[in-house]
Amino acid sequence: MQIWIHDKNMRKVCALNNNVPGMLPYSNSQWHPYLEYSTSTFDFTIPKIVNGKLHEDVKYINDDMFVSFYYDNTYHVFYVSQLVENDATFQVTCNNTNLELAQEQSVALKSNGAQNIAWYLEHLEILGFTNLEIGVNEVSDKTRTLEFEPQDTKLAQLHSLMSKFDAEFAFRTELNRDGTIKKFTIDIYQIPDENHHGIGKARGDVVLHYQNELKGVQVTSDKTQLFNAGVFTGADGVNLESVEFEEKNELGQVEFYSRRGSSYVFAPISRERYPSTMNPDNADNWTRKDFQTEYKDVNSLKGYALRTIKQYAYPLMTYTVDVHSSFMENYKDVNLGDTVKIINNNFRGGLALEARVTEMVVSFDMPLNNSVVFTNFRKLDNKPSGSLQQRIDEIVSKSLPYRVEITTTNGTVFKNGVGRSTVRPVLKQGDRTVNATWRFVIDGAIKYVGMTYDMVASQITQPTALTISAWVDNKEVASEEVTFLNVSDGRNGTPGPQGPAGPKGDRGNDGLPGKNGVGLKTTTITYGMSDSDTVMPTSWTSNPPILVKGKYLWTKTQWMYTDFSSETGYQKTYIPQNGSKGDDGLPGRDGVGLVNTTLRYAKSTDGVNKPSGVVVANFPNEIKPNRSIVDNNVVTDFKVRLEQGETYILSAETNGTFTNQHNPNQSSDNATIWLVNPSFSTWVVISDNNTANGTRYTHNRPTGEYNIRVNGYKTDNSTWVKNIVFEDGTWSPDIPAVNPGEYLWTRTTWFYSDGTSEQGFSVAKMGEQGPKGDRGNDGIPGKNGIGIRNTSVLYGLSASETVPPTAWYQNPPALVKGQWFWTKTVWTYTDNTSETGYQKTYVARDGNDGNNGIAGKDGVGIRSTTITYAQGTSGTVAPLTGWTSQVPNVPAGQYLWTKTVWSYTDNTNETGYSVSKIGEQGPQGVKGDTGAKGDRGLQGERGPQGLQGPQGVKGDTGAKGDRGLQGERGPQGLQGPQGVKGDTGAKGDRGLQGERGPQGLQGPKGDQGIPGVKGADGKTQYTHIAYADTVSGSGFSQTDTNKAFIGMYQDFNATDSRNPQDYRWSKWKGSDGRDGIPGKTGADGRTPYVHFAYADSADGRDGFSLTQNGNKRYLGVCTNFNQADSTNPADYTWNDMVGSVSVGGENLIRNSAFPGNLDGWGYWLATQPNSNLSVSSHSFYYNGSKPMFLLTTTTTTPSATGRFPVKRNTNYSLNISILAGGNLKGMDIYFLGRKSNETEDFSKVVNIKHFDGSPSASSVSKFHFTFNSGESDEGFIRIDNTGTTNGSQSMLFFTELDCYEGTTDRAWQASPKDLASQLDSKADSVLTQSQLNRLNEINSVMKAEIEAKASLDTLNQWVKAYQDFVNANNANRAQAEKNLADASARVAKLENNLNDMSERWNFIDSYMTSSNEGLVIGKTDNSSSMLFNPNGRISMFSAGNEVMYISQGVIHIENGIFSKTIQIGRFREEQDFINPDRNVIRYVGGK
Repeated sequence: MQIWIHDKNMRKVCALNNNVPGMLPYSNSQWHPYLEYSTSTFDFTIPKIVNGKLHEDVKYINDDMFVSFYYDNTYHVFYVSQLVENDATFQVTCNNTNLELAQEQSVALKSNGAQNIAWYLEHLEILGFTNLEIGVNEVSDKTRTLEFEPQDTKLAQLHSLMSKFDAEFAFRTELNRDGTIKKFTIDIYQIPDENHHGIGKARGDVVLHYQNELKGVQVTSDKTQLFNAGVFTGADGVNLESVEFEEKNELGQVEFYSRRGSSYVFAPISRERYPSTMNPDNADNWTRKDFQTEYKDVNSLKGYALRTIKQYAYPLMTYTVDVHSSFMENYKDVNLGDTVKIINNNFRGGLALEARVTEMVVSFDMPLNNSVVFTNFRKLDNKPSGSLQQRIDEIVSKSLPYRVEITTTNGTVFKNGVGRSTVRPVLKQGDRTVNATWRFVIDGAIKYVGMTYDMVASQITQPTALTISAWVDNKEVASEEVTFLNVSDGRNGTPGPQGPAGPKGDRGNDGLPGKNGVGLKTTTITYGMSDSDTVMPTSWTSNPPILVKGKYLWTKTQWMYTDFSSETGYQKTYIPQNGSKGDDGLPGRDGVGLVNTTLRYAKSTDGVNKPSGVVVANFPNEIKPNRSIVDNNVVTDFKVRLEQGETYILSAETNGTFTNQHNPNQSSDNATIWLVNPSFSTWVVISDNNTANGTRYTHNRPTGEYNIRVNGYKTDNSTWVKNIVFEDGTWSPDIPAVNPGEYLWTRTTWFYSDGTSEQGFSVAKMGEQGPKGDRGNDGIPGKNGIGIRNTSVLYGLSASETVPPTAWYQNPPALVKGQWFWTKTVWTYTDNTSETGYQKTYVARDGNDGNNGIAGKDGVGIRSTTITYAQGTSGTVAPLTGWTSQVPNVPAGQYLWTKTVWSYTDNTNETGYSVSKIGEQGPQGVKGDTGAKGDRGLQGERGPQGLQGPQGVKGDTGAKGDRGLQGERGPQGLQGPQGVKGDTGAKGDRGLQGERGPQGLQGPKGDQGIPGVKGADGKTQYTHIAYADTVSGSGFSQTDTNKAFIGMYQDFNATDSRNPQDYRWSKWKGSDGRDGIPGKTGADGRTPYVHFAYADSADGRDGFSLTQNGNKRYLGVCTNFNQADSTNPADYTWNDMVGSVSVGGENLIRNSAFPGNLDGWGYWLATQPNSNLSVSSHSFYYNGSKPMFLLTTTTTTPSATGRFPVKRNTNYSLNISILAGGNLKGMDIYFLGRKSNETEDFSKVVNIKHFDGSPSASSVSKFHFTFNSGESDEGFIRIDNTGTTNGSQSMLFFTELDCYEGTTDRAWQASPKDLASQLDSKADSVLTQSQLNRLNEINSVMKAEIEAKASLDTLNQWVKAYQDFVNANNANRAQAEKNLADASARVAKLENNLNDMSERWNFIDSYMTSSNEGLVIGKTDNSSSMLFNPNGRISMFSAGNEVMYISQGVIHIENGIFSKTIQIGRFREEQDFINPDRNVIRYVGGK
């Protein structure tokens, strides 16, 4: 940690650092922050003697200094309250700067009405005294009527104010680079309650356990302040006699209440538990306490009374927590106010607490002294089971209404058709934010479906109502309407009649000569040295002098204008001195020089307020193609929205040369910028050789969003482009034609080598033409005005500061240390004269580094922009009063004034005005269009069954039918084997206990019963499956099997429903199970050795080697008690390292090989027919016996797979086998991805492979490629045949596509979905036992759902009874209480029934499922499970992924960890219990 020392003006003068040799160190540091007053103290010791001598920086240590450090992204600033100096050290005691409030007397204040907290902070002079600004304000909507006496300090008064607003506060300090204070902010938070956390965060990731982070917990119960009857009185006699209320606990018991006519607030449950006398039957056993407060309104007094009695109605539980010092080291990001959990199982029933960090002690040099203090402890209650809580939450959430909250980026009122505003809606249900799909509708027409919508001012010709509707699960749940206005300047009145001609005047005198235009004529830069930053040098030179450490380098710049006036500016830089033989410091930073200068021009009728202009898009990041080819390009994720027919100004920076020529076959320094949108067939270069200064671009393509593509033309990937900016046409690189009386504005932007920039503006008015008079004598011709026509900036490197470079470049060259960086600026004037200026900057070599210099001053930029509005009767004189932040309603014929104030970071500001006249109200608009089509109606009743038709010809085997009707009862068979355990029946009434009978004998096993008569044919039944993220069907999908919940239903309709409510949802993917019980420790054995060898044959004879010196396929393992490796292949057991390895995940592409049709394939998308794609065969592929895909064309033609899900930023492999004709021009393979919430076809383009010519013309060749999915959630593969070389159709065969997660090559595998379809098509009409079990399960589930619905009705009756009870008056209260008791009894009985049924549900849903794929044992919540497949394969799953399977006598393991032992033959390898960091191999014997 580095500690900064500031002088009395808060400028940094030196630093303390224990890690940098030569710097002044520190010790015994202790920083102690407190939550209550948002302040801290800081103590530390500074030694005087370092390396045997007095350190030179001790001269800065005094009682006027300030101290700061940067911790957890925040500056902490202190003043020195005490400084103790002895012979060897300084003992420094510091207080946080906000503690200065404790030294200032407060002021008296009494408000005449309710005011918000910002008003009090201002009028109590707290903001003004400390230059405080309000940042976060969570109580901005609260108001209070308060009075303060001038008897407290400002700090105490601030704390009292926060308490009255139920708030807490924290200070934030921001510093400039030189250490001076930039901003001092107070953040105000609502005190912690059910909906607010206050300062800090809820740290669910921090849990303290006993004997780990936690040393121990002590619990103290204190009843000394307990009371259960309180009398609360406010100021001026305010009391609670007019208030009646009661609050109940979770059991329905009244816990707190107050009755009208009494100022008491009672806690009856507290009275029962803690009576005030020894006789609990005494009527007066309340414990009373009176409170006199300053509250002046009843509601505030009531809130205070409830908070107080809730706090003291029960014993105060005090928890003392002692933590290990390592806690602060392990959780460095824990801060004041954060809430953590504390677990200690040494208490009866276990102790779970939630506590808040209120104090910390941090030592930067002695971390073992770190500690933390917790308060605000809250004991955590046990919660209901997850499944029951989920059902309760669903019932509660469905009863809450939805509401739409809307924000806009630029308001709802535009002016003169300029600007745009983005509408962002949020759907709320209670305090919960709900995911929704949004429809944006104007005049009954759906304009857009998505998350946001842009309202463009130029498209609003009248008040426009935008309706935003929220859709959840394909249903509209809420909507909101916002009206947008476009206010335009009023039209000019009609011209008045022509006045009569006046008499001819006398001949006028000759006019005065025209004035010369004023422009910049010369710029002179000189340098000098001085001992002070206030006294100028006595001599100036045109070249920088030799720098002298400890002095100041002055730079004087003189600007001479064409009217012979001039201006002079000065810059001062301190040259740091060397320390007294100190160690080398850090390397000095490179100097900052001018990199580029751009000029823009605009005309305006306003000579005061510069034209605004709009930056349409700004991409400052550096874009650097890295494909290592000549056509070196990258399509970025940067998007710009362009309007058709609009003109834009494009500018950017590059280390190459901008051009509009795309030559992918020639290496060069060129760089091009493209617009890309495949939906509009747009791949166009928009840059040219003017892009560095500004290219005018007219967009003639469709309106929409376009990606930015950047091209370099070097294989070394060195070309970059950055700072790409699109502006509207307000500011242009060309000088516009300016009419007399109008103004020509010039904007100059200087770009510096440290990445910063500055802008300057100048304005000139074109002279207005006077009225025509009599012809006088010719006047003296006026001189042409002289101004700057052009500015050219070139760069070069030279070994000398006096010899110019021999070569100059438009872009800065790579800097070389030890040389001089020259900048040549040539100004060309309108009289065809020119001037040239040079600037030279030395590129310093790495040498003996001096101490860091004082940080440079911050640049000047805009700190804030304030816009206010006022109504006026004049269009030329701005109003003096009435300025507000809201747009007022201005009557027709009057003027709307807008005032903009720019505040800069150097505490200066500028003000500009604009005015528009409000026109008369237009005629009423025409009637709107018919509204959108309504929702789909309910399903009609089922029609009667038709008559049976004649018997048809025997058809193919049909799909599996429903279970037939039950046959006639046959004769009773012998007793059969024990059947499968049936579902648990509904719970019956409890019977009388019978006597226990004797144990019966086991009966003999019966024979199989006679099968029943075959049932009649049934209708075809369909099973429908879908997937979702929650049990209510949110995140509905029919394809994404990675989701946690699966939904199923059955009917006689082949079409899958997209309504989540039609499905029954079950969680089928759960968390991992616990580790198994470790095995017993084996017996000790002799020290064995394991030897490895490698060979090319299965017996080890061919290519035998003790090292893997190639790609040998077979691995030999030998174990014995000899340390030396055996060279006899017969001693080894040989294993094939390739043949039994399974690689990668499942194939994501359906119908990927041996196609029988084109299902899942299309043109641009799989849903589009593709006449160029067919199924064919070739003799080169299985002698023509197996089919392939064939794509034929003469021009570029695509073919696309179906869309499949992918993981974000994950590497995938794509394998493909290709055969192509020799006339194939080329081939491209793409991955086209998008995010799950995007509606366009794709937003991510990955060119996986490009072939020039035929990839393989003589055989079918397999290729393996890899790609990364980026920020995509789903995508598809597109294969393009780019055409022919001879005019004849080119033929492109491909097959065996295999796209899977991972980068390792493998043999082709079919998609599991294809295999499942094949299994389903082969199933006969006989129900398997697993299907019968599944139907039984569905039957039991449907029965349980019916019971659950009946239970819900009972619960609703209970809710209604409860509401009747709450709303009942005194007259019918007794009957309502009886109804509530009856309903509560039914709910209690219902809860018992639900608990009994939940055991069956939980067991079946959690541990067993069955399907055509087999029997699954294990939790179905995406955790570990086992699948027994009918084909003999046994699979094990973890986190939903297959990690191991047994098939055909081989165990396949994807990743394995043996935490204890592994035994092969007679040898066991296990962890050494003495040294866990090594393993030992023991001989354990065996058969």
